[in-house]
Amino acid sequence: MQRESARRGFTLSHQRVVLDIDFSANVNGYTELTILPNDTELRTVSLHCRQCIIDKVIVNGTPADFVHQDPLANIAISNPTDVHLWTELKRKTYSALAEADEGELAISIPRDVAVRASSVLPPTTPETAHSETFEQRPNTEVDPSIIIRIDYHLRHPKEGLSFILPTKTHPYRVPHVYTSPTSADAARCWAPCVDNLWERCTWELEFIVPRSLTAEEDVSMTTGPDNMPVMVVCSGEFREQVAHPHSSKKSLWFYRQDTLTSVQHIAFAAGPFRLLQLRDEKPDDSSEGDESHPTRYPMHAFCLPGLEDHLKPTTSFLSSALSFFVTEYGAYPFSSYGIVFVDDLPRERSDNAGLTVASNNLLHGEDAIDQVFETRQQLSHALAVQWAGINIIQKTWSDTWLVNALALYMSGLFFKKTFGNNEFRFRIARDMARVCTMDNGAMPPICQPGAYEPPDPDYAPFINIKGPVVLHILDRHLGKSGTSLGLSRVLPKIFLSSMAGELTNNTLSTHSFLRTCRKVSGVDPKTFADQWIYGSGTPRFGVTASFNRKKMAVEVTIAQDCPAYMAHEGDPVGLAVFNPVQLFEGPITIRIHEADGTPYEHVLNINSQFKKYEVPFNTKYKRVRRHTKRYAARQAAAAAAAAGDQDAAEAMVTVDMSFGLALWEEEAQREAWRVSDWSEEEEHIMESSTYEWIRCDADFEWIATIRFEQPDFMWTSQLQRDRDVVAQLEAIHALARMPSLVVSSILTKTVLVENYFFRVRMEAALALQSCANIEHIGMFHLFKLFTRYCYSEANHGDRDFREKFIPEPNDFKDFASYFIRKSVLVAISRCRDDSNGNTWSVARRLFIDVLRYNNNAKNQYSDSRYLSTAIVALGGALVPGVPPERGILTDAEGPVPLTESDATILEEAVQEVERYRLRDQYVPSQHNVITIAALEFKLMLMLGGLIATDGNFFLEYTREENFVPVRLAAFDALLVMKWYMRPALIRYFFSVVINDPSRVIRRHLAHAMVESLGVLYQIGELGSGHKKEPILIEEDGTQKKKPKSSEAAVMARALRKELQKSATFRECILPTMQNLSIDQEVRWCMIQLAEFFYKPHEEALPKVTITLPPTPISETAPQLATPVLAPPVPALPKIKAIKIGISGIQKDRPLTPSGALPPLAPAVRHDISPTNGTAAVPIAPISIKPKKIKPLERAQERGMSSNDLKACRQALKRLNMNKHADLFRMPVDPIRDRAPNYFDVIKNPMDLSNISAKLEDGRYGDRFAFEQDFRLMIQNAHTYNPLGTYAHTEANKLQEFFDKQWARISKTLDAAQSKEEAVLLSAVAPPSTIPAEIASPVAPSATVAQPSAKKAKIVDMNGTATPTTVKIKPKVKPPATDQTPIAPAATPDTAPPPIAKLEAKVKLPKVKISVGPKRTTPKGPKKRDAADAALDELLGEEVDAMEAERPVKKPRKSAPSAPPPIEDELLASLEEEVAHAATSTAQPIEPRFSETPPVVPPPMEVPPPVPAPAPAAGPAIASSPSKRKTEPTPRTSDEPVNEKKCRAVMKIVKALPQAYIFLRPVDPIADGCPTYYDEIKNPMDFGTMENKLTEGRYDTMSAFAADFDLVIGNCRTFNPPGTDASIMADIVDKAFKKEWSKVLVKKLAYNEKRSLQTAINKLRQMPSAFVFLDPVDPVALGIPTYFDVIPKKDARDLSTIKTKLDQDKYDSIEALDADIRLMVDNAIKFNGAESEVAAAARQVDKDYNVLVKPFRTPATNGATKGKRKETDEKTVAPGGPAKKQKKAV
Repeated sequence: MQRESARRGFTLSHQRVVLDIDFSANVNGYTELTILPNDTELRTVSLHCRQCIIDKVIVNGTPADFVHQDPLANIAISNPTDVHLWTELKRKTYSALAEADEGELAISIPRDVAVRASSVLPPTTPETAHSETFEQRPNTEVDPSIIIRIDYHLRHPKEGLSFILPTKTHPYRVPHVYTSPTSADAARCWAPCVDNLWERCTWELEFIVPRSLTAEEDVSMTTGPDNMPVMVVCSGEFREQVAHPHSSKKSLWFYRQDTLTSVQHIAFAAGPFRLLQLRDEKPDDSSEGDESHPTRYPMHAFCLPGLEDHLKPTTSFLSSALSFFVTEYGAYPFSSYGIVFVDDLPRERSDNAGLTVASNNLLHGEDAIDQVFETRQQLSHALAVQWAGINIIQKTWSDTWLVNALALYMSGLFFKKTFGNNEFRFRIARDMARVCTMDNGAMPPICQPGAYEPPDPDYAPFINIKGPVVLHILDRHLGKSGTSLGLSRVLPKIFLSSMAGELTNNTLSTHSFLRTCRKVSGVDPKTFADQWIYGSGTPRFGVTASFNRKKMAVEVTIAQDCPAYMAHEGDPVGLAVFNPVQLFEGPITIRIHEADGTPYEHVLNINSQFKKYEVPFNTKYKRVRRHTKRYAARQAAAAAAAAGDQDAAEAMVTVDMSFGLALWEEEAQREAWRVSDWSEEEEHIMESSTYEWIRCDADFEWIATIRFEQPDFMWTSQLQRDRDVVAQLEAIHALARMPSLVVSSILTKTVLVENYFFRVRMEAALALQSCANIEHIGMFHLFKLFTRYCYSEANHGDRDFREKFIPEPNDFKDFASYFIRKSVLVAISRCRDDSNGNTWSVARRLFIDVLRYNNNAKNQYSDSRYLSTAIVALGGALVPGVPPERGILTDAEGPVPLTESDATILEEAVQEVERYRLRDQYVPSQHNVITIAALEFKLMLMLGGLIATDGNFFLEYTREENFVPVRLAAFDALLVMKWYMRPALIRYFFSVVINDPSRVIRRHLAHAMVESLGVLYQIGELGSGHKKEPILIEEDGTQKKKPKSSEAAVMARALRKELQKSATFRECILPTMQNLSIDQEVRWCMIQLAEFFYKPHEEALPKVTITLPPTPISETAPQLATPVLAPPVPALPKIKAIKIGISGIQKDRPLTPSGALPPLAPAVRHDISPTNGTAAVPIAPISIKPKKIKPLERAQERGMSSNDLKACRQALKRLNMNKHADLFRMPVDPIRDRAPNYFDVIKNPMDLSNISAKLEDGRYGDRFAFEQDFRLMIQNAHTYNPLGTYAHTEANKLQEFFDKQWARISKTLDAAQSKEEAVLLSAVAPPSTIPAEIASPVAPSATVAQPSAKKAKIVDMNGTATPTTVKIKPKVKPPATDQTPIAPAATPDTAPPPIAKLEAKVKLPKVKISVGPKRTTPKGPKKRDAADAALDELLGEEVDAMEAERPVKKPRKSAPSAPPPIEDELLASLEEEVAHAATSTAQPIEPRFSETPPVVPPPMEVPPPVPAPAPAAGPAIASSPSKRKTEPTPRTSDEPVNEKKCRAVMKIVKALPQAYIFLRPVDPIADGCPTYYDEIKNPMDFGTMENKLTEGRYDTMSAFAADFDLVIGNCRTFNPPGTDASIMADIVDKAFKKEWSKVLVKKLAYNEKRSLQTAINKLRQMPSAFVFLDPVDPVALGIPTYFDVIPKKDARDLSTIKTKLDQDKYDSIEALDADIRLMVDNAIKFNGAESEVAAAARQVDKDYNVLVKPFRTPATNGATKGKRKETDEKTVAPGGPAKKQKKAV
């Protein structure tokens, strides 16, 4: 991470930012970056910049060219309508993020700007740049720095900056703005910068803001402008505030940060903040003249208006926290510290250099109790981060745990100082238990060396919990084993090194930290680090102890296992990734409290998974009777001691009376509390025990789960006599596992004794629920405890608690009593009757009384948290403990039946909670905790089946006007109500995720949608809801043989099947995932949802389709004399396999200009002798078994031999593996490689990936073309990069390596070719007689024999020609006559043969043509193998293995499957030509053969197709026509064209970024597609369409849409699917269809609609219409048979008609007439023609006709301009619109 600047090419030394901020979410500004080049080759500066709009860039006063592109803004999938392509979206998002890390802004340094390498280090601060040391440099040294100024602006930023402004839902919100940590790269979103944690520099920041909030800013505030001055709070030291020189309404604020700081730690906030200067307090132990008083620094706190009363109670302790940190760890690293509280922060706080931006949720008043602990922990940690986390940062990402843990450890020590050692140890013990629970194999080590990415956000909470705990046990380890110094000496040394500049860039690594620990303490922490830092998992110990009287020793057995290792055992990947520790080693302390109460510590070394230890035992005193039996005996002993009995006095001294309870010394009280004592038998066992208790890990040095079994009386002794809080907690948890009457009394006593720490008393109260069903003693004790704390003594007469207890007014001055009171309530709500699983009715009554009679009038502290605890506890008490057999949210199930008393209690409980909920609306509690508790209460009752499920109740609280935590609670409630089955909820959730103004809400809801599925499964909703559904039924019997799927897998499959059918979910998640403006964190959640519900499509590798010529491309023999040929055979169809020549014949060049073989002529025999009169030279027949020919690879399509192909592949592989090939593996990217003018200099770019693609595509004819491209690549590097540059040097080294390899390859290939030529030439036989078997007749049209015959071979005079084999499979049957192949004689001069007569009907056979020399000996192949062996020896066995593994497509013997359409066309044309030739030449077939071979004419050079850029209308890669067809745009064929609508649609479509290629006609030359107009006969583009629209050449709307379809169709025809042009066409087509459908919607004109609405309103007010105002309700009107007579779909009323009219459901007045008429007919039909209702209906009809008559006339006559032309097809029949109405009325 420290080499980032070296890779970037420069070092950032200073940055200045100037921002002009207004409160309309607009920012204008500029930044100046001072950089120091690392060398003179710097030509391009890459910076990070997102969402900023760059206006101009100036480098050293010279305007510079720049390229600004955000990769995240152009992410799109190939098919935007396919949800299964979420994998493509995920991959492209990862790729865009990786590309963005290189920088979005590339600035080219102008030529006239001199670039000089920096020879000095940048100054630590700007001041040192002007110091004497700097000025003493020689004047000849030129300043190498370059100043880059970037002017930019922001408009409504979505990331990085948060503008909090008044809205309709929050009209009184105070406007303010602040930098927000919305994402990991938020810093680059508000200023161009080097967004890297390790790139630090000094800063100057200037802000231009309004002087105050005035009416001009549209702020609805009652406070006057003078009382709302705008302040700017920023990182760094405040310099000054001045008035703006040009505007009296603005002011300027100046800040400066002289400490090197990353941009990620720079923040600011602007708004009308209120200021509080934190007082500089001295420590309590300092005297008046103490000179060692630590240095103080300015500290300020800021808040919004109206929160001033909460600011001081929240932040007043920070001055003492700063004093503590300065005293313990050294000087504060910055000049000042400030904390500002803002609204809508995505997390609780954002830590920056000298400034903390915190959420308003952390503020609290002086009446708060619970939140004091939470806020002080948060803010003290924020202050500690200034030392570790901002000033000192991690060296690599794997060291993140260390800086986080150091800050948390430091804040924990301050927490210890503030709240005491007991609170500190209690929290450490709690965190250790959480680590043991979480670290079970699912979590990685907290440090993974070599990690190149930040820790996963899912693992970050675990790392932040385990990190400080590891440091705590490390401190114990160092202090116990070393020099007793521990981390108290290590941390100051590290911070001192930082201040002294000894830490490189102030970075700290895990290795250097451990090395410092070793130096300070003298202890090697390697074993410790391997187990707790670099390894994962925690040990689990099982400990047993027994006393051996013979040996006078305690035998302790310790067994160890590691759940994390067991989870990954047998999985090598899991073991490598998670690195679980199999065996934890180290010392553990066992403390034995012997009979006299003296503790003896023994250190046992654990080095195996099971071991027995013998611990020596000491017995010096007689056993003391336990303080557990009858109080009379204890009183007698005390009286004896008082009388002078020395033995009794000594015995009493050993008894610890600090945890005694005077209340229980009275017999009456013991009876009232139902105190139980040990029995005589238990007393005897206790007397005979040799030790009091044993405690494992007494020094708190292990993060482990220790299960130690000892009797309950020993745990009691540990609870009552051990002063350590952790020991007391261990005893309470152990006693809770052993419930009894005595245990209940002991736990109750623990709650009552005030000497116990209040956290211990709270745990004892919660543990009492384990004794609830033992004679109900636990429940009794809980009631006694609560009545003691909360009710007057006069009401304690009822032992069964049947009386109503009136609570006393609240008094929370005793904080311990307050917390214990809440714990007792929670414990009572958890007590259940084992017989029915419910709580006792008396408990439910108690909660109702607590809420009903609560009185907080005289209490100085708030009771909001107390009431919220009581409300939630009441809900838990009401819900039955045994769940119903089926899910309780299904429609078929109602509330659980209750008894009369239970129903009464439930009703009263709901009323009390409703009362508090409504009160909280008018008198809000802090953070609305009572409302949140009420929502949780309602949810529990709904889930428990006690009340009906009502989603609308929670829906009201999800609106924007509610407090954010309330909204979050409401959304959580809705998400456990099977939201995935409710389309309305799905749409609402996705709408909130996209459009909600609160980022907290959007992110929380997105995460909750994913997590809710697991929650629903855990509470049984998914499993129970799907058990009876048919989607889980196995489809066939074969499934029974498979292993039974897990319940979670069954749930997942069922849920997928259910949601895959949900069109609503699909149509919502698709646009959400593809929304470019959506929050990135939300997008990841949507991808996770899609990953769970939809199976991914397999992404095929990119394919390039090349159109081959109709004949095979091959190497041919040298040109011979041209004879007279027979008529050529039509173009050959499907090519099965081509074997081109014998490799090695041609050395330095192809045998033909292009290597192409033209159509072959049939071999025929001439009846006349050769022109020279000589007979044909007979050739001796050679009987050679045809060798099975291996089909050619695609790479050999242009004639490259197999040896050349092997050589090129091997050379390319070695080039890619070379260390100097890094710059040449991929094409040059002007932005990534900082070369914006590269393609202006280099016209023919080349790289190794392009060479590889050309090689595999068969675009090289031989290895020399391959070599030529490599030379071109090197030449390009030499051309663009000057001599001596890094790229130029790398090119020279790579060329040198290639020359050596290529020389060896060429030498070996030449030797192999020479040997092969000699073998082939020696194998040619002398001329002989023509064999008899070749004299059989042949049909000229058939060309050659059937596939089963031997290959025909054509040779020249010398018998040397390259053999060519072509297989053709026409879809015709071969002729019945047998034909055999012929071998024509080689004669130089032959007369033209007569044309053979063809039969009228000829069917093409399967043809196999072989052209090549004869071989006279079968030994050729063996020598060929020897030649190949020479080449293989060079290329190595690796090439052969690759060839063997490559799949080879074997020739099919059976009929091929359906060929591509283009082959069908070729085949059909071939058949037609042959049939035509057979018909035109009706001559009998005569046996003939040619005495001279057919000579191939010079072929035409066919250039290989080259991909072209995508111009307008889709020019791209020339390929076969795409199989996709453009879907026709929906249109009305006869509707006249509406120019205005067409232009509006075209304007929207042209505004799309993807539409630029369709704006003008295609230029084949400029767009690089010369064959475009050969393939596209009817071109069209948007410019032509607009011209036609202007000239009036469109008559109908459908004609305009047809031209648009032509544009898209042309693009899809010319460009294959998946290309950029094709994707653009899809996007533009989708947008057009969406807008076009709106244009074609038939609806009334605006004036018609308004007139008809007025008419309907008047009609509704007439007396005759009162019967028809609302829909018919058969139940209310007593006509249950109404819908039997009148179908629901035909029911009409004026309310329904008005709604349809408002919603544009009527496209004409006639449609409205039809509905009115249907309503009238329904009334007459049901009520009879003579009824009063019928008369009223007729009157309504008359009134309606009178009202609409003025509007109907112009529409009927059609005189109004712009009206639609009505046709018979559009006429609406009576009742027609009623069929479209889905809602039954």
